[in-house]
Amino acid sequence: FPVLKFGQLAVFHIDCPNHDCIGRPLAINASYVLNTLNIAIDLCKKGMSKVIVIAPVNKDVLNRGEISFSGHT
Repeated sequence: FPVLKFGQLAVFHIDCPNHDCIGRPLAINASYVLNTLNIAIDLCKKGMSKVIVIAPVNKDVLNRGEISFSGHT
């Protein structure tokens, strides 16, 4: 991860299996959704971020993608 100065914003590219699905949750993207959460958590654990801001997570997509996920808050 890059070292940032105050006021800078890091933007990361994270591969998404099917990015042409706006408004249509797809199980094929389950690993992508979980990966974005894991990266955000890792940044906080390393002290490189103080907050995590996420969009709603579709738990059904994760479960259909064979990732047991009961929720987040």
